[in-house]
Amino acid sequence: MAHDSNRSSSGPKHKNRGKSAGSRSAGSGGGGGKSGAKRQGGKKAGGPRHHNNRAGGGRHQGNQRHSGKHQDQARGFWLYGGHATAEAILNPARRIHRVVLTEAGLATIEPVLQKAAQAGLGRPHHDLLNNSQFAETITDAPGNGGIAIDVSPLQQPDLPSLLDDLPADAPAMLVVLDQVTDPHNIGAIIRSAAAFKALAVVAQDRNAPEETAVMTKIASGGMEHMPYVKVTNISRTLTWLQGHDFTTYGLDERGDASLEATQFNGRSAIVLGAEGSGLRRLVSERCQRMISLPTHAPIQSLNVSNAAAVTLYAWSMGSAADR
Repeated sequence: MAHDSNRSSSGPKHKNRGKSAGSRSAGSGGGGGKSGAKRQGGKKAGGPRHHNNRAGGGRHQGNQRHSGKHQDQARGFWLYGGHATAEAILNPARRIHRVVLTEAGLATIEPVLQKAAQAGLGRPHHDLLNNSQFAETITDAPGNGGIAIDVSPLQQPDLPSLLDDLPADAPAMLVVLDQVTDPHNIGAIIRSAAAFKALAVVAQDRNAPEETAVMTKIASGGMEHMPYVKVTNISRTLTWLQGHDFTTYGLDERGDASLEATQFNGRSAIVLGAEGSGLRRLVSERCQRMISLPTHAPIQSLNVSNAAAVTLYAWSMGSAADR
């Protein structure tokens, strides 16, 4: 796989995903001045805005409905499994339309539903199904654990708003994806970005997928904490970031410096290209530094999500040493 300054008066264009009433905290804590709280719906002056996204089905009361008839058509998409659903249930910014459980799933997720109720989050009463009913309702969901929730995609901030919310001296890392389109890879990158306290994952609106069930499940809760920001043009966005004190690093096997020898600046953006084709020429030319991630034979390169995780770890260690 090939992973190979003048400040603009306006920010990079981003996909308009609709106004919303609340604000997302910038994520998972630490680097980039993030608080560690979930992306939330409360107002914050000058910050990205979001819908409150509370479902209208009432708080969890510990009771459930039993029925032999269940529609399998989601209003948003079916999110399934333990970690992803638990984080979604506890995220005030996540709108949930329906909760479907087996007995085993209820035993796992009931403490989370109770915690959501105690926090005042309006969540629908759960439907309790037997295993056959669940399998008929929730299809193509391996590893579901008897838990599935019908959710709407999260409202996302724009990139200028995220930067406006940063304290002046706060370190920050952005993960910029150039033509990375596989939702499995993007979900894994979002998970790593949340784990190592990046500010956001940035992708181009025309080529990267919207939030999907697969992406959100693979992110294993990270989607609730990590902004997934869309911009119109990656090359112009990199130039704009350089005008806002970010150093841009392209990850490419032909890079002139190794990751081990790279000292990241406090505000950094790593740019990763699609597997096989790597970074596009114009994107590569906008990167101020090109770095490589050497591997040992017979493996010549890493999967893009693995390369992102290793690079984020290296940045986080340097950022921690500077604090």
